[in-house]
Amino acid sequence: MPPVDNLTPGLPSRRHATRAEGATLLGMLLVIGSLFLAWERQKAAQMVPLPGALYTDLSGMPKEVVVTGFQTAAHWPLTLGAILCGAALLWSPDEKTRLPLAFLQGVCGLLCFVIALRAFAQGGFAPLPGVIVALIGGGLLAFGAIDRFTASVGNSG
Repeated sequence: MPPVDNLTPGLPSRRHATRAEGATLLGMLLVIGSLFLAWERQKAAQMVPLPGALYTDLSGMPKEVVVTGFQTAAHWPLTLGAILCGAALLWSPDEKTRLPLAFLQGVCGLLCFVIALRAFAQGGFAPLPGVIVALIGGGLLAFGAIDRFTASVGNSG
């Protein structure tokens, strides 16, 4: 069998990812990856070790406990929002599906951004790495949705 080159006219060409698709995928990775980082710092006095247990020496307890994103209430909304935003890339927008896809991807991107912004404000604007990475990821998801569907409107007209 002779070797096949990539310039053969009968073979379909490979399409590279657009800027909007790249921003959406990177934003999805950043939002989900932010859950592994610190989202809150709680004082040990606020935490209840074990209900009903008798502690005689509390000096060994840490003064501050770092809480990751998986231990917060934002875990599931961020995960589902990022996955749905990335899953919206599976369908190409045409006249019939452009508006529902734009709505789904835009709402999921803004949801991730607003959740991270709320956590940033509730944390006293402390630069916690998980919240900062989620803010960047949510911004990229929202930018990817806007860029993808404004570019498709410009190309169809």
